[in-house]
Formats: sequence, structure tokens, C-alpha cells
Amino acid sequence: MHLAAAIVASLDGPEDPAVVRQRYENELAALHAVAVQNLQYATSDMEFIYALEALMTFENGDIWQRNLHWLANGEAELDCPSCGEHLLLDLEGPDFSMASFGDASLAPTAVAPVKHAEATIEGRLQALLQAHGRPAVTGKLLYLFGRATCPRCRVPFHVPRAFE
Repeated sequence: MHLAAAIVASLDGPEDPAVVRQRYENELAALHAVAVQNLQYATSDMEFIYALEALMTFENGDIWQRNLHWLANGEAELDCPSCGEHLLLDLEGPDFSMASFGDASLAPTAVAPVKHAEATIEGRLQALLQAHGRPAVTGKLLYLFGRATCPRCRVPFHVPRAFE
């Protein structure tokens, strides 16, 4: 299931992802059902994160089908949407911050958590984590959805924008 999810979520395949999703619609629906059931068998937060990322693939969960694994890593690499600075988002806390990946002379900036309405993909992720008793992951996820300021150019941005 995870291999299939990685293949489907990939943006560098030989065909347009929309064409692949249409051609394998029935297979993806079957894998979606397995992914939903698989969530209950995750024994750790890390397993749950990877299972949730697979589920997002089969639900065509936008950037989250390729970026939830950062929660398991404890930090996320991304690029500032304004100046292109390579950044590192600390997801371990207690001070969730955004730092320059290559320039330690730049002071890290704080990241503010953001909650989303239930009708959004982000809201669905929050609800699934809460329904499956994953409060620690839920708290970190809100920072992955958060607002940050680039340590280099000082321009504020929504963290998800840096994954696009």
C-alpha cells in the first residue's frame, strides 16, 4: 500500500498524475478502503503518520500526500516562497521555529500554529488524528499548517505554501 501511495503521489512520473488517477480509479478506490482500515493498526505515532500520508494519496490530498512524513522526521525542509532560502522547520518543540538550513548567522523565527475548518483537507487530517487518539501529532501538525517568517528576507508566509 505504501509503495503504491508513493508512486501515485509522485509528481515526476512519465504521465500526468490526473491521467494515472483516472486510469486506475477502481484500484485506487480499493487501496483507499485498505488505507482507511490501516489507520487503526498503527501502533506508534510514526506508523500513524505514514499511514495517514498514504490515505491522503488515495484521497488526492493535495500537498499532504507528499509532506506529512516530515512530522515523523521531527523537522521539515522547505524553501521560502519569497526569496527561495532553504529552511528548516523544527517540529519537535517546545519552541517551534523556522531556521535557515545553511546560514547559522540568521536567527530562527517563531512559527505560529494554525487550525483549519473541518471542511478542508487540513481539517480532515486534524479530525482523523483526534479520532485515533494522536494528540501529540495533532499539536505538531498545527505548526506544519502554520505561519512563519523567513529568517533571511523577513517575509511572512503560510508554511504549506512553501511545499507547493
